[in-house]
Amino acid sequence: MARLLETMTLEDHKNTKERILRTAMHLYAQNGLNAVTLRQISIEAGCANTAAVHYHFGNRSGLLLAIVAFLDDTIWTPGYQLLQQTVAGDASLRSIIKAGLKPYKEAVFDFPWGGDAQAFLFHLGESGDEQALAAFDKTRHRHETLFKRSVRAALPELTRSVFEQRWQFMMTEAIAGQWVRKRVMQSGTEASREWTPTLERNYLNRYLDYTVGGLNAPVTR
Repeated sequence: MARLLETMTLEDHKNTKERILRTAMHLYAQNGLNAVTLRQISIEAGCANTAAVHYHFGNRSGLLLAIVAFLDDTIWTPGYQLLQQTVAGDASLRSIIKAGLKPYKEAVFDFPWGGDAQAFLFHLGESGDEQALAAFDKTRHRHETLFKRSVRAALPELTRSVFEQRWQFMMTEAIAGQWVRKRVMQSGTEASREWTPTLERNYLNRYLDYTVGGLNAPVTR
């Protein structure tokens, strides 16, 4: 009986931590990291103790590190493994880019909280939390290193300077473009269109077409 109670207590503890973590990621995604308090997160997560975040994670940096670790386990490590498998075969440039962009672009399809994850990482870059940023940079570094090296190997005819510029164009859209598009869709001819998975999937396919075409384009002299 004592062991059963201990198991239930540990499971409750784990569930509470995960509920807090996902609630925090959602609030940070919606409002930015500096506009959300730990007390607010505890309340929104349904914790009776408003200091629950402090109890489970210590402080904001501890919470941010836990979110980064969660995203590493669920998105970035599987993404890196997929990229490894892709480049190990005779993959096309499009296939390499699609695999390389999976952690940036496809979490929204793979998880109900995928959109929150993308938005959280965007806001993390603006947070100034050096410890959490360093943890995420470490997580992203191995993926981006392999991704960039594989794309470069597929484009040997490009000079280094041209490749670097085109790489930056591609990655800027991959990381920040979603936020620009969101603003565009709130005005003009796109104003009446709401986000749907189909709309996002169509955008991703067109983005891949555009990116592959741009990377392979002749260099203007």
